[in-house]
Amino acid sequence: MKERTLLLLFVLQAFFSSSLSAQGFSIHGKVQNSIYAYEEQQRHIRAYQYLQCSASTPNKAIALNLNLRALTDSEAKLTSDQRFKAYALNIMLKKLWNERLHIVLGRQFLHPGTTLGALDGIQATARFSPRWRLQIYAGGETLPSRAFDVQNPRDRFVAGGMVEMLRFHATDVQMFYQQKSDQQQVFWQLAGINLNSKFVKDTPLRIQAHFNLKSGDLHRLLLNGRHKWSETFDTELEYKMQRPRVYAQSYFTIFETEPFQRIRSVANWQFKKSFALEGQYQWLFAEGFTAHRMLLGVHDLRGGLAIGYERGDLGDQLTLEADYGYEVIHNLTASLAIDYSRYRTETVYEFEHQLANAARLDYRLGKHWSAVLEYQWLTNRIKKSDSRLLNHIAFRW
Repeated sequence: MKERTLLLLFVLQAFFSSSLSAQGFSIHGKVQNSIYAYEEQQRHIRAYQYLQCSASTPNKAIALNLNLRALTDSEAKLTSDQRFKAYALNIMLKKLWNERLHIVLGRQFLHPGTTLGALDGIQATARFSPRWRLQIYAGGETLPSRAFDVQNPRDRFVAGGMVEMLRFHATDVQMFYQQKSDQQQVFWQLAGINLNSKFVKDTPLRIQAHFNLKSGDLHRLLLNGRHKWSETFDTELEYKMQRPRVYAQSYFTIFETEPFQRIRSVANWQFKKSFALEGQYQWLFAEGFTAHRMLLGVHDLRGGLAIGYERGDLGDQLTLEADYGYEVIHNLTASLAIDYSRYRTETVYEFEHQLANAARLDYRLGKHWSAVLEYQWLTNRIKKSDSRLLNHIAFRW
């Protein structure tokens, strides 16, 4: 049934694309075919078909958005939930209430002041003035697999809202509330405030404070400041406290979770027109462990080189990453990526090594066609050699 439904959607989309174009409707989209070949116990060739499309009326008052994926495997029989996915499938109603109200109905991606993901439901945004906006939403939380299936909303019900105050003393403020429930109980209640401010010259500030009303504790706190010292040099300092997001019906409720904290400092220096140097230090700590991470990288418009070092109770690791691309001829770019790591999870263990590489060719034919061919290979303690081939062919209109 799902196969027939998805096929019908593809056919209808193709039909409406041609008919709507003839009537002056605005249609933009992308069709992509991807082949992924690899070998585990047996050789697999997987074919992915993607369709992304947006069609709107001439006055852009109504729009239809699709983002679908179909998958087949040469050796394995896949279930319908594995084969078909819908990342977005919704209708948008714009320019309501004197162009102040915007409604989206169907599967959609949302980040209403806090992490949500995909929602099968309704979302409305109202603009009361240039400074004040209100967003409300309700429906069933989409399965993480994005399967082409709609669950009973009462089993995964989510609802919430956000009020935004914009450009108040060079500061944007978001205040939100979100709750999740099943048929037995409300198991998640989150309220918080987000601030993005440019009140201090050359120093953007970002503050997030989220409170879990259900458990009665602080769920997330983020303090971030960035200062631009000159046209070529800036620094950033950040503190973050985060509790793991574990819901009442989750398997992970059997574990006792603790919040982690992180202090991060960054410095960026653009020492030439197209060359930049970045250094970063992170200190991660929680009850019972602490860890340190240092990163140093240099990059230009074609790629970069980075080295990272991690040490602490979570293990030791040294990484080296490099990627570089070069336009061989017009519209044909060749690139190479190398990722090497030397690591161990505890001091009593010996160091392990891993090397992952990828060689890639990108070709763009005019405004509509593009093709990518990538060869990947990896070696580590589990596999002496693992090679894979990836290909994309896309058409945009």
